[in-house]
Formats: sequence, C-alpha cells, structure tokens
Amino acid sequence: MTSSRRQILRITHLHASRLNVGDNALVISTYNEVQRHFNKYNCRFYDVSSIEYSIPGEPIEGFLPLYEYRKPKHWIKLYRYLLQSRIVLIGGGDLLGSNPEFLGIALIARALGLPVIFYSIGVVLDETSWSLLKDTKLTLSLCNKIIVRENESYNELIGIGISPEKVVKAVDIVFTLGAEDENRRIKNSGINIGVSIRPGGSYREFSEKQLITMAAALDQIIEINDVIITFFSFHKKHNYPNPYLEPFASDDDVIEFCINHMIHRHKVKVYSGDNHPTMLIKEFSLNNA
Repeated sequence: MTSSRRQILRITHLHASRLNVGDNALVISTYNEVQRHFNKYNCRFYDVSSIEYSIPGEPIEGFLPLYEYRKPKHWIKLYRYLLQSRIVLIGGGDLLGSNPEFLGIALIARALGLPVIFYSIGVVLDETSWSLLKDTKLTLSLCNKIIVRENESYNELIGIGISPEKVVKAVDIVFTLGAEDENRRIKNSGINIGVSIRPGGSYREFSEKQLITMAAALDQIIEINDVIITFFSFHKKHNYPNPYLEPFASDDDVIEFCINHMIHRHKVKVYSGDNHPTMLIKEFSLNNA
C-alpha cells in the first residue's frame, strides 16, 4: 500500500530553529522515527518554530511562527493545527525553563485532550524566574511524558516535583540517524574524535588565546592516541550575522584558525555546517567514532 493511500496521522511539532546542525539533525530524526513507528500511517507535521525552514520532500504540511502564535491573526491556524493533530511533540533543541511559548501551546493542547510529549530538550531551571518555574511545573505535570537525555535534566525535573513516572531517560533521538549503517561499521580503521565548534552567545565566544590552547590540546591527543580529529561547524556558513564570532565571520573561520595553529594538520578532517546532518552521522557511524 502506498503512502498516499494510507490514513494521514497529523502531528503538531514545536522545536528550536534549524539554523544549527544539531537541532536540524534532531528534527530530521524526529520525522524519520515517527514515520518508522507509525508506519501504517502517512505521518504529516505542522511545524511550529522560530524560522520557517524545510528540506525538499519532508512531511511538513504547514508552518506557524513560534514566537508569534499569541497574535490574533494566528489563532485560527493554531487551533486548526491542534484540532487536526493526534499528538503534540515538543522538542528538538531549545531549553525547558527559558521558553514559555512551549508551555502555552502544551496547555492548550492538553485542554483539547491531546497527548503532549516533551523530548530531546535541555532542562535549565536554576535561573528561571519564580513565575515561569511555577508555570513550567504545572505544564509538565499535565503532559504525558518527558523524555530527557541525561541524569542532570532528570534530577532537575524530579527536584521540582515532577512525577518520576512521567520522566524517561533515553538516548538522544539524533543517534537513530546512523542506525541503519551499524552492520556496515568499518573495523580497525582508527579512531575518529569529533569536535563541534559552537560559539554563538555572550558566554560562548572563543578568544584567539583559547583557540590556540585548544589547538595544542588536540595536537597532544593526536600524538598520544594516534587519532583523527574531525571538526564540525555548528552553524551554516554566514547564515546570519553573529557579532559574537568577531573577529571571525563564521564557525568555519573559527575552525580554520584553530587548524592553522596545529602541528598535525594531516590528521584533521573538516565538515562545514552546509553538509546535511545525515551525512555527518553516517561518516561517524561507518567509522570507529
């Protein structure tokens, strides 16, 4: 039976923008895994995020700007999306504790009787205001499941009173992108160590001194362990102005500066942020990464 004849299963999906490789990979793996698990259906997604972006062929049926859905002009579309959906997924980047937009749609969805699942989303509550923390706790307590990726996030949620029955620790969904290549893994091909460069905020920028220090550390790792260092740009090149990268124009320029200060440049690979995330995952899944 072809996908066009299968019953359509619509999902409203809230997530971070896809401007960086990691969050883009999370969204792609979400589409893949949902369709794999619900293979009797033709799964279609209503995309709710800050920036409209998609790859040709993806199962996106509509878009709603995450930070504008409160405006009356978007209300009809929001309710139409929710009424036509069977479930609401919230995740694929961003943080719980800093994004009240996620909470608002989750509450509306639960009021409409829709199941809501949070997944692949960080939990940072230590600097959250009292009122937002209260709203976060209320919303999460009403949701069906919260899937976290590390012990720290799990402990934070339990610490604010979320029932352990609602919180699940699981492997990041992005690792499913390379699962089909597991049986073709190359043996004895050396070890790959991935280094993802991610400056991009007031507390993330790299100084030249820090990059020179990192270059020396990577040289030492290569000398001791005889490994290959693979750099991955976090953002697409010149995707948007980023003053925190100054004096560098992009993540790729940061990587280039670091490599130019390394001795063992012949043991280095580089993948730009313009590469498709599935290609990056495949590169690692086929090697001893």
